[in-house]
Amino acid sequence: MTFTKACFKDMGYCLWVSSDDEIDKITAISGSGVAYIFYFMEAFAQAAESLGFSHETALHLALSTFGGASTFAEKSPKSPHQLREDVTSPQGTTSAALNVLETGELYTLLERAMKAAYARAKELGE
Repeated sequence: MTFTKACFKDMGYCLWVSSDDEIDKITAISGSGVAYIFYFMEAFAQAAESLGFSHETALHLALSTFGGASTFAEKSPKSPHQLREDVTSPQGTTSAALNVLETGELYTLLERAMKAAYARAKELGE
């Protein structure tokens, strides 16, 4: 295990797991998760275009926002929940948008998506 960690530690986050089932769960979160993030970026850019921005500007806004938020969250000692609260003014523009996301049950939808990916990973492993 020590040799394996030493080989991979400089490539990013390294997590040692104890079962194939945990690998299937990681596949649903991090393996497939990159596509989820790209999908959110795509949707973010499409929404920006619907507000009248050019495709290029919308894409730049999406990528810059996701990149900046991700970098900030990674360097911050605060949880994503706390960071979100910190940038959300009561009754402000962000609050209005988050209310729409909460009404659409984004958390539940994302959980269902990850569980579907996990179930498929298990099927493929059989």
